[in-house]
Amino acid sequence: ISGWTGKILHTTDGGKTWQPQNSGTQLPIEGIFFIDENLGWAVGREGLILHTKNGGKTWQTQESHFHKSILFKVQFATPKRGWIAGGSGVFLKTGNGGETWEAVEVPTDETMEGLSFFGENHGWAVGWGGFIIHTTDGGESWEAQNFGFNDRLFRIHFFDEQYGWIVGEAGT
Repeated sequence: ISGWTGKILHTTDGGKTWQPQNSGTQLPIEGIFFIDENLGWAVGREGLILHTKNGGKTWQTQESHFHKSILFKVQFATPKRGWIAGGSGVFLKTGNGGETWEAVEVPTDETMEGLSFFGENHGWAVGWGGFIIHTTDGGESWEAQNFGFNDRLFRIHFFDEQYGWIVGEAGT
């Protein structure tokens, strides 16, 4: 669990108890993702990107060069290959575990709050104004998809390349 004032909570008993972890920041953390029990990333306000190799016992800051951006969602398909969706159309990718992040051009300047990759190539992101974007080449290029609503979309999850869910405001 992550949240305001850099708070990260961790459980080892299925959620019966939660222990705080020191993230090393007071910035709000918006999203967190672990690829296994040790390797994880957290993202947040002012372009914050944190990385842990030991299950969150210690966190290191990764350079993003997007200090004025809010980063909402982070996901990795492999320990090296990951993506981040953020405010005002900011979209980042890495191929080296986050040692470096590079901006990816996407067909919107809307804030993207949700991100879901199935495997290394098929990904979707959702955001404000009902915006949905999709990639089939690992995030190298993105195509807009339209579902006919302008509601703010918060999260997306795909089970495979065909089946997915989106949630948003106003009961979407």
